[in-house]
Amino acid sequence: MLRKSPAKTEGRKLYGVTKWKINTSYEFKGKCRVTKAHVDLSISTLLPRLTPKMSIKFSVKSPFRKFESKLISYQKKHEKYAKQAAQEIEKKLLSYGSPKDCDKARKIMRIDINNIIEKYKMKSKVYDKKTDYGRTKGVKI
Repeated sequence: MLRKSPAKTEGRKLYGVTKWKINTSYEFKGKCRVTKAHVDLSISTLLPRLTPKMSIKFSVKSPFRKFESKLISYQKKHEKYAKQAAQEIEKKLLSYGSPKDCDKARKIMRIDINNIIEKYKMKSKVYDKKTDYGRTKGVKI
């Protein structure tokens, strides 16, 4: 199953993978005070599945369902990191107050947004390594 998996990260084939992306926009009031922050989070999780048209024996289906449940649970942790990143970005954008230099403030916002995204992507990588990509959490077949 792993050999045929399309899920990859850093060149390594995996049973499943969660990828996420954050886009932001914000509205200003007055000179450059952020009054509204829009954080758009898209999450995509790729999981294996049994071929629906095939007749599958219970001896295969039952272990697969257990494996699938563990894998979904494992991928939910990656989704959680993505949601935490989005929440932290929104909070950060609304915390800037009324800076005097708008251009400098926008640059700082972009840097802060990228740092938050990198922080949570690193948490995901650490989680993958710590759990051997889920094996220590029961993601094995």
